[in-house]
Amino acid sequence: MNKKTFNTWWNKAKKAAALKLGHAVPGIFHDIKAKAISDYEGSSRDKQLFSGHKTESQVTTYDRKVKISPTLAAPVLSKTERK
Repeated sequence: MNKKTFNTWWNKAKKAAALKLGHAVPGIFHDIKAKAISDYEGSSRDKQLFSGHKTESQVTTYDRKVKISPTLAAPVLSKTERK
């Protein structure tokens, strides 16, 4: 499949979703890849194997998981309190 064909299909899918949802659907295809890599539980090496990237630096580009660093002065919040 060439890039033009893929982009045509992608844009048609976004338009169909927008009609169904009643609002525009933002984002690009790589956002889906980033979401999958970010949500995948495992080490950076596991994510590299899962995503098919050749280097770990490629994985870090897509891994958008927010890492929460605990502080010494603040109490630990439950998951419901973080939202």
